[in-house]
Amino acid sequence: MQSFARSLVVAVLAAGLINLPAMAATEKPVGIVVLATNAHLDSADAAMGANVYAGDALDTATGGTLRLKVGTGQIYLTSESAAQLVPSESGTHAKLVRGTIGFSAAASDGIVIETPVGMVRAADGGRAFGQVLLMSAREIVVTAYTGSLVVEREGEEHVINEGKTFEVSLPPDPEPQKYGVTPAFNDKLLLKALVVGGIAVAGFFIWCVESESDYHPPCH
Repeated sequence: MQSFARSLVVAVLAAGLINLPAMAATEKPVGIVVLATNAHLDSADAAMGANVYAGDALDTATGGTLRLKVGTGQIYLTSESAAQLVPSESGTHAKLVRGTIGFSAAASDGIVIETPVGMVRAADGGRAFGQVLLMSAREIVVTAYTGSLVVEREGEEHVINEGKTFEVSLPPDPEPQKYGVTPAFNDKLLLKALVVGGIAVAGFFIWCVESESDYHPPCH
């Protein structure tokens, strides 16, 4: 009886091992690396032509750049940035962990940038090229180079029009009042218009000079 049980366990494990390559082979990549300099895909150096899958971690070192082709759109990380591709049935979601991420996509591509402040995507009905800088867990800077972007959080939406840069932040936590009473909390996003510069301009320059995409945003 023990011999039979042992044989059964071995057979089940062997079948599982046989099925592992088949399962991996059926997993569809969400994109492909088209540019990699001082960049990593999970724990390995990123290389041009490498497939990228949902759940993969992306990061760049100092002076690094990483660009992915995702469907008809693209996603890129500038120097000292990190993100993770989050599984999603509606498209490709990239969770920004630190630094700066940019993307070129139509709303129909389903590319969404997730941040602690909210989701950033192309506005419905058109293609957009934009960039998101994570300042802190409560603040991001969003730039729309071409087309319009939408920043969304819990049903609240704000449109960032072409050529505009906005600082988008969460409201500060309310201060406790006397007698332990805390005032009602207003969780509306706070937006402040900024002048494009610094890191945002650097990201735009990198895109214009090195882009291998079929879609080329206007570089002035």
